[in-house]
Amino acid sequence: MLEAIEKAGLTLSLKKCHLFYGSILLLGHKVSHLGLSTHVEKVKAIMELEHPWKLSQLQAFLGVVVYFSAFIPYYASVCTPLFQLLHKGHKWIWGVEQEHAFQAAKSALNSSPVLGHPMEGLPYRLYTDASDEAFGCTLQQVQPIKVKDLKGMCTYERLRKVYDSNLKSPHLVATIGTTKSDSNFEDEWALEFDDIIVHVNQVITYWSQLFKNTETWYSTTEHEALGGKEGLVKFQPFIEGKNILLITEYSTLQWARMYENTNCQLTAWGAIFSTYVPKLEIVHCASQVHSNIDPLS
Repeated sequence: MLEAIEKAGLTLSLKKCHLFYGSILLLGHKVSHLGLSTHVEKVKAIMELEHPWKLSQLQAFLGVVVYFSAFIPYYASVCTPLFQLLHKGHKWIWGVEQEHAFQAAKSALNSSPVLGHPMEGLPYRLYTDASDEAFGCTLQQVQPIKVKDLKGMCTYERLRKVYDSNLKSPHLVATIGTTKSDSNFEDEWALEFDDIIVHVNQVITYWSQLFKNTETWYSTTEHEALGGKEGLVKFQPFIEGKNILLITEYSTLQWARMYENTNCQLTAWGAIFSTYVPKLEIVHCASQVHSNIDPLS
């Protein structure tokens, strides 16, 4: 890195440089070799907040939470009762639904995962799902990781038991898709347990959004197609030119590229799906396999 900076003729200010750190705090996030995570102190401050008593306090809370929304699966659906209080002319009523949404948002943020760094050259998995009020997307990637970086997780203990029993290394990633499969690998044991490299399904980011007023009247097919289309557009900087598995529990979405015989709306969205061909494969998975995004519906 320093060599590249020198070749570019750049000058660095020593006071502003952070070298040889295992992790740094940047814009309210913790950045490490594992990925991006929330700032412990900021999350602690959010957890200690009492529920809002007026509109300005609610706006302040949502402003903080939306900053970390990439860490919260189905964020838009979770916070729907809170968003409704922001509508013009809506009477301020803090009831059971609002309190549940408030606590659920804080709980989700408190248990948020580490978002992995995208790895160049590897395929992506785009999980999508929709309900009557919102759609959600999860961008993931099957990545290699050292076992020592899994310490504190159930997976670490599971691997330890298998390793001590002299059994074959387990396959931690479900095989999905046919032409764009990203699980064609065999993990092997190493001499030192912590040095073993395994493959895991790493979350890159979450994203969700409420349907607009007119979109709430769409059919189920239109809701699911819109969620898939918006996911492809939102994550275009990551997935363009890469192999993509778009995973949905709605089987009709597998024919999204052939919507030209349906209504104009679906035809337009089908054109967007077609731009990712032939690197896009749309895969149908049952809800029990699709559980990382399925709570939306």
